[in-house]
Amino acid sequence: MLGDMAAEVWRESDIALISPSADAPLYLLMREVVVCTEGAAGPGPRAVVQPVGDWSGETITLEPVDELRVLSVCDNIVDIMLPDQGVARRLPLGGATAAQFLEARSLAGGKVPDAPLAQHGFSALVTAARAGRTHRLLFDTGMTPTGCVDNLRRLGHDPGDIEAVVCSHGHFDHTTGLSGLMTVLGQQKMPVLMHPEFWTRRSCSTARC
Repeated sequence: MLGDMAAEVWRESDIALISPSADAPLYLLMREVVVCTEGAAGPGPRAVVQPVGDWSGETITLEPVDELRVLSVCDNIVDIMLPDQGVARRLPLGGATAAQFLEARSLAGGKVPDAPLAQHGFSALVTAARAGRTHRLLFDTGMTPTGCVDNLRRLGHDPGDIEAVVCSHGHFDHTTGLSGLMTVLGQQKMPVLMHPEFWTRRSCSTARC
């Protein structure tokens, strides 16, 4: 749901290897979530996930964090009437910041809150905190050039605070927002992480693929 926030810590046992392949090992976060609360003991020592089979690529080392927040920036739906639930924190009615308004001549007050807009596709702002330091990365960028940067603004976040972008795959509804980020941020040496075959052209025949 667009605008949801959650703080979660994943255990090493929650990570499993799926579709093992020497070309592209994939990992899946699974099983139950350990919710990080105040006063709770932090996660244990760092875990190294070892792929199976004949894999000569890089092995990812998982570093523990004190807090992890995931903010939905672009999603298929938005419902500003939903209450908080569990670790999920919903947007207040009308949006994240009451200072952002749009003119609406049909209303008595002449203004309406500039609330985030839903769109097909996905984007999330991931904020990790560890030992007093905070880092932010953007996971996917949505379907339209400006949808992601506009919703970041509506949610009270500056795209300039993003340190890296992670693209899950090459479909346009997860990547087009890169155009808007480039327009807003200009030329920067920001890391963009993607699979080596991210730009591979794919096509489907009239027969079922």
